[in-house]
Amino acid sequence: MNNQGNKTAQKESEKSPEKKLKDMEICDLKDREFKIAFLKKLNEMQENTERQFNELRNTIKEQHEHFMKEIEILEKNQIEFLEIKNSIEDMKNEIASLGSRVEQMEERISDIEDGKLEMTQMEEEREL
Repeated sequence: MNNQGNKTAQKESEKSPEKKLKDMEICDLKDREFKIAFLKKLNEMQENTERQFNELRNTIKEQHEHFMKEIEILEKNQIEFLEIKNSIEDMKNEIASLGSRVEQMEERISDIEDGKLEMTQMEEEREL
């Protein structure tokens, strides 16, 4: 083993400066390729993240608009409901008032009929 270690060390020392430079360029090239691939992947991830963020933002915006329209419709319906409720209360009051008038008219009719009956009885008594 010692012999092999010496041969490797000897081969390393025997390499010319040009050969060492070429080996370093190959390593640098691999590092550059890795960096380029890494940066491309990082850029792709960033673009995907931005695209997903924009899609999410648009979805949230659409949902917000939808909910605002729903709230507007509910508020409008609530106002209409209150108006209808007030109209119903007014109608109840009118019906109660009409009921009271009907009772008054029935009393008057009853009084008139009673008066007519009394007059008829008085006329019959006179005729007798």
